[in-house]
Amino acid sequence: MEDKKQKATSYVGMGIIYGMLIGLVFSLIIDMENFAFGMGIGMSLGILVGAIMDMNQKQRGSSED
Repeated sequence: MEDKKQKATSYVGMGIIYGMLIGLVFSLIIDMENFAFGMGIGMSLGILVGAIMDMNQKQRGSSED
């Protein structure tokens, strides 16, 4: 018998990183002078998307038990 160990992953951290990068690129594209503003918006959206993905993963994990 093999023990199946589930690896705990969090998508919020990845959402922060990718959100900041997307916000920075978006700021550069539209010639925004304040890059921090674009990065902040991207980071906020990344946190939101990561939290939703974490919630979905927990619901899937509890239904498989």
